[in-house]
Amino acid sequence: MHARVTIKGKILNATIRIPYAPLKPEFLIKLILLSIALVAPSAVYEYNRFKLLYRLEDQLPVITRIVADALRTGTVIEEALNLIARSGMAPINAIVGRALLLSKYRSIPVSEALRIVGTEIGAEGIVRFADLLDLAYRYGARAEDILDVAAYTMEAVQSYRREKMVNLKPYVALIYMMVFVYLFICVIIAILSSFHISSTAFTGGFVKLEINDVYLNAMVSIVEYITLINCAGASLIIGRVVYERPLAGLIHYIILAPTTFVFLSVLKVMLARMFVPSLHVPII
Repeated sequence: MHARVTIKGKILNATIRIPYAPLKPEFLIKLILLSIALVAPSAVYEYNRFKLLYRLEDQLPVITRIVADALRTGTVIEEALNLIARSGMAPINAIVGRALLLSKYRSIPVSEALRIVGTEIGAEGIVRFADLLDLAYRYGARAEDILDVAAYTMEAVQSYRREKMVNLKPYVALIYMMVFVYLFICVIIAILSSFHISSTAFTGGFVKLEINDVYLNAMVSIVEYITLINCAGASLIIGRVVYERPLAGLIHYIILAPTTFVFLSVLKVMLARMFVPSLHVPII
């Protein structure tokens, strides 16, 4: 039952009654679906963008070594980039191919074209690769050595990033667990705080405790909406720590929000069977 209740409060020592109407479960379901519909486009876009940039960072050492090896055989940088563009190394081949077309039609150096493309898609790795090509043009005979050292450094950095992501996975699971534990504790507190002594309390040495349904529904409603806020906050934290993009973490909100609602529904049924109907406890 979701009824209208009043909560006592004081303003300037004057007792007032504040009306409070708990929202129904149907409204909570609609709110969850609406929030998922609102965050899903940004979450999916940011998560896919993270995967794209991560994949590019993983491929940059490979193409840097390809260019270095091409220079050792006397091949010019443009020809090496053409080989990369025609290869099946997605997505780097499409980006290099786009830069070559831009270089051709705007009559600019291919390194500048790569810098423009990298800036447009927000890939700092592509911009750094364009800077390396500028160094290769500048130093000529030593270009392949510079590129080899750069490729080694890129591999070391990418290895560190992979190791960091692996180490952070248990903490993501811990954040999930904390959300569910918090929800469980809040529901238990809501149920225990809703007990009151019945008007026919004393029966044969026992005191009869009953649950105030209106108060319990009000408390559980508050817990439900606070939990949704916690899910959103936890998702943003995961995005910032793991993906280095807070909005990318909202992909976890799409998982957490309906999961916590299902968990709460099951939890309410289980606890209702445990505590309802009213309890009899001995008088101490």
